[in-house]
Amino acid sequence: MTSPHARRDFGSFHSSNVEELLAVPVSEWRRLLPFPDPAEAFFISGAAHQCDASTLKATHFFLEEEFTFINHGAFGAVLRPVMAQATAWREHMEGQPVRFVDRRFFLHYVDVVRQMATFVDCDPRGLVLVPNATTAINTVVRGLVDRGLRRVIHLNVTYGATMKLLRSLESVEMHQIDVTMPIVSREELMAGLERQVKDLYDSVTEGGTTLFLIDAIPSNLPVVLPLKDLISMAKTVCGEGLLTLVDGAHLLLQTDLRINTIGADFVACNCHKWLCGAKGSAFLYVAEPHRQHMRPLVASHGYLSGFSSAFAWTGLQDVGAYLSLDAALAFWRRMGPPAVRVRLHGLLDEATSLLTSSWRTSLPVPIDLLATMALVELPRIDTATLRRHVSSYGVNRDAFDSCADDVRVGELPEGDGMGRVYEYADAESVQNYLYWAEGIEVPAKSLQGCLYVRISVHVYNCLDDYRRLADAVAKLYWRCEALRRKDGDP
Repeated sequence: MTSPHARRDFGSFHSSNVEELLAVPVSEWRRLLPFPDPAEAFFISGAAHQCDASTLKATHFFLEEEFTFINHGAFGAVLRPVMAQATAWREHMEGQPVRFVDRRFFLHYVDVVRQMATFVDCDPRGLVLVPNATTAINTVVRGLVDRGLRRVIHLNVTYGATMKLLRSLESVEMHQIDVTMPIVSREELMAGLERQVKDLYDSVTEGGTTLFLIDAIPSNLPVVLPLKDLISMAKTVCGEGLLTLVDGAHLLLQTDLRINTIGADFVACNCHKWLCGAKGSAFLYVAEPHRQHMRPLVASHGYLSGFSSAFAWTGLQDVGAYLSLDAALAFWRRMGPPAVRVRLHGLLDEATSLLTSSWRTSLPVPIDLLATMALVELPRIDTATLRRHVSSYGVNRDAFDSCADDVRVGELPEGDGMGRVYEYADAESVQNYLYWAEGIEVPAKSLQGCLYVRISVHVYNCLDDYRRLADAVAKLYWRCEALRRKDGDP
């Protein structure tokens, strides 16, 4: 790819102006990798769109065979073709570092930005790459604070790291609206949120900027919120002056994200999660009216050279994660995102049906409001006993083995968890047990006094993964009952 412009952009760099590169018409843009693409070998030999889950796991991921991995929602899992291309970018850069940074990097950065903007349907001049969604959210919130942010409206299921950011803002009012379980329907969910927004707007003092921070798919309660309707409702109630920031850490690939249609002012998305990009890849979208005021957290040579330039260069860094998004996007284009979403939602439906039937429990969110993650209620495990025999460092195998003959296996008792109020430590003990004793990576959560696991599904998962979880939890239930009797508890 050659530069259509000769002048320098900023500093000592000889690449063409980043802002002008983003404005080049699609018909005139030419993409050319400076090396043979190693990702192509995976696409040809793997024929990924035709592979079953076990084949995909073996050929396209690095995941350990001995673990049942159903926690993709935590930090994702990188694709092998992405890692191969990221390595190729790093090696290419080190072949002639000055040439790469001075004359080539920005061309390839802009190419990835343009591809991503097409994938999420937005103006590439408003999309910049950042290391993670947390950085993007900090950028927006701290930038608005500098311009007089008065108040933030957030959900009770806002991500924990974001809540710590909000608590650090001493001069900003915080207002919470609640998403409560169980959720019966989309209509009931929207009605409850609208009622709370109206009550809140009627009670706040006038003046100053208000930001509505929305977790599009909350990590703890992975319901797919109706973004377009929620943003439209909030702006109708609070006025067009309301600003909206979407925390879309889980949005990419889980949903058909079309930024131009949802009406958000700011959108932050991770690329290392469901898109399976390299760790350290994410993006921030900023709508046009706000770009002139939005700056990265770090000012470097790109600062004051335009919105895109300010974010494109915040100092020297390993850009392999950014540039290898080319391979991630190519992989999913070949797989076909609509077909992938149908496949994953179908597996989630099967998995949740299997687990709730086995454990005689229920889902707190209807399946039609879920995408690729779900909370599934656990049976009423005696966690008081479990906590005496499991820790972050392992399980007391002698204790479990000593009661093996006393374990009475049968159908689990029906119940919704009421009668025992579970806490964080109870969830931690279950998660640690499943990790150490069963080789299952899945998060356990205590919400509103009940105990859940949050399962994820991705293309490398199959129904047998969730059968193993179902059997492991049933075994845990009966082991705890036997241990309780052995310990002499009533």
